[in-house]
Amino acid sequence: MTPTTSGTALRVRRSSRLPARFALYPMALLGLVTALVVAAPLAESAPVVTLAAPFSGTPFQTISYYHQGCGSNLVVHDLLFSASTGRAHLNQESNAKMCKSTKNVLTIVQTNTDTGLNSTTFSPATTVALAHVKVHWGLTYNWYMGATLGNSSQTTYSSFTVDVLATIYDTTTGTTYLPTNAYSTGVTISDVNGTSLNHITAAPAELFFNLSLSSTHLYQFNTSLEIVTTVDTIGPQSSAFVDVLFYDPVLSDRANLNWVMY
Repeated sequence: MTPTTSGTALRVRRSSRLPARFALYPMALLGLVTALVVAAPLAESAPVVTLAAPFSGTPFQTISYYHQGCGSNLVVHDLLFSASTGRAHLNQESNAKMCKSTKNVLTIVQTNTDTGLNSTTFSPATTVALAHVKVHWGLTYNWYMGATLGNSSQTTYSSFTVDVLATIYDTTTGTTYLPTNAYSTGVTISDVNGTSLNHITAAPAELFFNLSLSSTHLYQFNTSLEIVTTVDTIGPQSSAFVDVLFYDPVLSDRANLNWVMY
C-alpha cells in the first residue's frame, strides 16, 4: 500500500460514526472399548510459527482531514509504524472552537489516521488444512475529550474510535482473507458541559483467521491501527475537542504489534 495524505474529503470508514444528520467473535471424543483399547494416531500438525519484531515488511500510513467552520486538526509525533520495534507512536486531536458570530455556525472537524505493516511473503513448512492465524496488538493510550455547550438551542458532539485491522492475502491465488472477529472501541459524548479522560493500559487486541495454508503458496499479512477523532458543534458559543494520545514518554503510551502466529 502506498502512503497517502489527503486533506480534501471527509472519509467515513466503517469505524467512523458521525451524527445521522451528516450522512457521513472440542472436547476430544474418547472411544472406550472394554476388551481392547487402541490409540489412533494423532493427525500431524504443523509447528506453530510466531512472527515478532523486528518484522519484515513495508510500513505504511494514511492521514485524512475534514474541516468545516471554526476548528482545527492536529497529528503530532511519528505516525509511521516501525517494523524494527512493532510500535506506532502518535497523538491526534480534533478541535471545534467557538466561532465569532451571532448566528448558529455548523463546525465539523475530523481526523482519520491509519498506520501499520504490509509484510513480506511467507509460506508454511507444511500444508495445514485448518490454520488458526492470530494477529495480536497491545494498546496503551490516553484519551481526553470535552465540550462547552452555549445554550439549549446549540449542540456539541465529541467522539473517537480505535480500530485494529488485518487481512491475509494469498499471493498465489489472489484471495484476500478477513478475520472472523473485529476489534473496535471508542467513546462519544454529546450536548454536555465538562470534560472526561481515561488511561488505557496494555489493552489486548487480537484478530483471528481460520483458513487453509498451503506449503506451495505465498502469503502476506496486512495489519494496522486506525484512529478517527470527530467533533462538531452548532452555535457560536459552543466548542468541543477530543485527543487520543499514543505517545507519552512517562506513561509509555504506544500501539504495539506484539506478534503474528500461524
